[in-house]
Amino acid sequence: MATSLDEIADLLTSAKLHFTREEKFIFVGYEMDLYESPDKTGGIRLIIACERDGSLVSIFAPAAYKIPVGSGVRKFSLVKHCLNQFNWELTGAKYEMDDADGEVRVGLDLILEDAKLTERQLMRSVMLVLTTLDNFHLDFCRALEDDVPVASRAAVKKTVGAYLKKQFKS
Repeated sequence: MATSLDEIADLLTSAKLHFTREEKFIFVGYEMDLYESPDKTGGIRLIIACERDGSLVSIFAPAAYKIPVGSGVRKFSLVKHCLNQFNWELTGAKYEMDDADGEVRVGLDLILEDAKLTERQLMRSVMLVLTTLDNFHLDFCRALEDDVPVASRAAVKKTVGAYLKKQFKS
């Protein structure tokens, strides 16, 4: 019981989302809270596609970031480090980078096999990609601007927690 773009379009309509449909993809645009696209529009355009005869639904934000190809090995290594750290902390969504052109995307694959796609599954998956972009955006930008790899969120929480305990201990 695979799904189709027609079924996905029906679910998006039921969820009252605006989208554009093309032959092989559905495009959904969103305004974001923290994430800012490379073109500085403040929004993101997600692509939803059916693959493997509808047994797999891919939801992704193409070109969420663009690392200039001439940035050098150090910058590319830093980006890879950040993406690996983010992926370690994520459940479901993932960051990917194309070394050939510096495109960084965020997305997830929803494996359906013989299950029926529900509106709840689809919306949860869409929201997971969007919140992933928002949640890691500032860390990613800071790392790129300062040329410093990000620390794990657990390490940051532990350090900040210890500092606050020390400051407010009385």
